[in-house]
Amino acid sequence: MDARIVHGSIEIVQAFRDGRAYEGDRPQWMRIVIEEARTRLMDGSV
Repeated sequence: MDARIVHGSIEIVQAFRDGRAYEGDRPQWMRIVIEEARTRLMDGSV
């Protein structure tokens, strides 16, 4: 499994645990997932 995906998943879990999941206009986990998807598209690793 890609280490970046694992790291992203850990960040999402930590965000929920720390209560940072809903900062700003959209859920923090959604922002992380979108950023991860964008990075992977740029890398051509999809």
